[in-house]
Amino acid sequence: MLGKVTFLLLIVPSRDAITKYRELKDRIEAAVGRINGRIGRVDWQPVIYQYRSVDHKKLCALYGAADVALIAPLRDGMNLVAKE
Repeated sequence: MLGKVTFLLLIVPSRDAITKYRELKDRIEAAVGRINGRIGRVDWQPVIYQYRSVDHKKLCALYGAADVALIAPLRDGMNLVAKE
């Protein structure tokens, strides 16, 4: 699977003023760095990490280009993103 699968991790900024959210962001970035550093290559990285907002049209294009989409909030009473 190395070199054949890429995981796009798109995180929309939210509640940056809350300490726990910043800590979680730091932990995610550290994990992505470890994974990419350990098994990534010059011509391929296993995890593409993006921490930014994406407009609806671009988001739909990303979903359309993907073979698999996983929409999983850490905690959410009702995830409406999956219904879009």
